[in-house]
Amino acid sequence: MVLAGMLLLLAMLVAPANNDDAMLAVPYRNQLNGTPYARANCGPTALAMVLAYYDIDASPWDVRVKAMRAQHSWVDNEGGYSDSYGVFVYNLATVAESFGLEAVGLVQLEGGRADRLRRWDAADLRRQIRLGRPVIVQVEYRALPGNTGSMYDEDHYLVVHGLIGDDFVYSDPLGIRDRGPNLVVDEATLLNAMSGASSPRAAFAVRRASS
Repeated sequence: MVLAGMLLLLAMLVAPANNDDAMLAVPYRNQLNGTPYARANCGPTALAMVLAYYDIDASPWDVRVKAMRAQHSWVDNEGGYSDSYGVFVYNLATVAESFGLEAVGLVQLEGGRADRLRRWDAADLRRQIRLGRPVIVQVEYRALPGNTGSMYDEDHYLVVHGLIGDDFVYSDPLGIRDRGPNLVVDEATLLNAMSGASSPRAAFAVRRASS
């Protein structure tokens, strides 16, 4: 984490001055907490970070329980479930709203009705961050910087919460090798990783219901 913070500071020092730079103080959470479900818990952990940003105290486990129930992933009435289950993006958005927040931009509206998942672009991300709203994005894990050789070929969730020049700042709940909070990525790489997900360019911003 120390190294990640130093890299972010270096990026801010070398980036050209830009009045549009922005940084949202999203507290960091790591999904690798020693639990049996840790490797499948990127979505709930990402959302736990965003909830903490809004001063809502919810552990990744609290969020996971709600997520498993939202997508009917419980195995039995005693609270059993599979430790390998991840969370679909629309169920993650539902959980965000169960905490009294609002998920913004997940679906494309046609005729006033939700037609399909919306495809986000860089301008969408920048707009929401400048409004003070962190964005949870779905990505192809191996398309992220430093992950090309990873054997993990599934989707993953990140929290995008900052702008430095033309680049984005994100926090990765799968924080390994000092690559967890406050990582900097260029626009093309981030959009490529989002495009490679099973739900291409899927994302949602989170805001207070009244904002």
